[in-house]
Amino acid sequence: MPNLQERLKQFINIQKISVLSFETRCGLSVGAVSKMSDKTYARTLNRIAIAFPQLNIGWLKTGEGEMLNPVPDKSVHVRQDHNADYTMFGYVNIAVPEKGKQKILNADGIVVESDDSTSEQIQHYKSIIDSKDEQIARLLSMIEEKDRMIAKLMERL
Repeated sequence: MPNLQERLKQFINIQKISVLSFETRCGLSVGAVSKMSDKTYARTLNRIAIAFPQLNIGWLKTGEGEMLNPVPDKSVHVRQDHNADYTMFGYVNIAVPEKGKQKILNADGIVVESDDSTSEQIQHYKSIIDSKDEQIARLLSMIEEKDRMIAKLMERL
């Protein structure tokens, strides 16, 4: 049976991100994943749970159950990977009612009531976030490549 570290690496592979990207999103030190074991601190697991709410932490600890938490019907995970005022990464879970009005908390803290067009607005903002996610992924890839090149140059010295 795979250990915690192997299960975590399995999740990282399914997410199609690098270990470094995972560590960064969770606010962990570089190399933290390679040091994880069944004795990993609860606060570390909590950071992972906050950054990746879709990951079933029970499965991560024990290997029992499903890797991913179920997503309720009529809800969507929207990634929030970059906010200059916030250093953590994570997901926002949005549940859209079948009909009627719903209250939305805007980024400036103002609560707005919205009608059935809310789904369209959410999809619009989700597409904006998705394009930013792609841009961030490209930039992270460039940084990782730069780091590899620096490492190679340092080896030559």
